[in-house]
Amino acid sequence: MNKAISILFFSLALASCVSTYTSEDIEPRTYPLQLSKIINISITHSGMTSPAVDDPEKYNCSDFVLSAAEVNDFFNDTMMVHENDYRHMLDWSPCYIEGRMDFSDGTSAVWAIHQFKAGSIVLDSGETVYLYCPNCKEAGVGTP
Repeated sequence: MNKAISILFFSLALASCVSTYTSEDIEPRTYPLQLSKIINISITHSGMTSPAVDDPEKYNCSDFVLSAAEVNDFFNDTMMVHENDYRHMLDWSPCYIEGRMDFSDGTSAVWAIHQFKAGSIVLDSGETVYLYCPNCKEAGVGTP
């Protein structure tokens, strides 16, 4: 009897989770990017394939290249997201480009932009800022 009650409770809990899902849960909550003024952005590697890929030969990321202007546009349009949303709500791509940026306060960071409108900045302090650009298009930036 206790097992039947446990199963019923679990089923009701699962059903309540599913029934409360709304269209607002599809996109992560975004926040303004709050960094010191960026004074320099450089691209160090383009067309990179993530080391997390089991079979790198299966993916050809060499075509994922952004110009300096497109990188600047990404950072002008991007928003911050929580790490959990970055990892669980956004599409992941094994293709990315990376570079460095310098700020007006004398600090610097490394950055990565992934093919599907997401990216990250790792500050000198070791803190990672997770990014999502809802107005960017896949494999590039700008309005779709």
